[in-house]
Amino acid sequence: MNNTHCVLNKKMIMALVKLSKREGEILLMIVQGDSNAMIAEQLFLSLRTVETHRYSICQKLGLTGKRALEEWVGKVGLNKIDW
Repeated sequence: MNNTHCVLNKKMIMALVKLSKREGEILLMIVQGDSNAMIAEQLFLSLRTVETHRYSICQKLGLTGKRALEEWVGKVGLNKIDW
């Protein structure tokens, strides 16, 4: 892991802890830049299932809007961590 700054506060960490294992997997793939279609293919899920998980992730993180999750990932710096 590199030393790139990641800005997570207590509220964000508590929200991340609430994610299911599958939601965590999908969030990690989103962080890595994968599209919904790519995620569905790699995890052998329907596109609708991935979209539902993505919606649930946004709800748990208190995010609204189509691009809110990508903006949040950039804001907190998750996309800059060498996973």
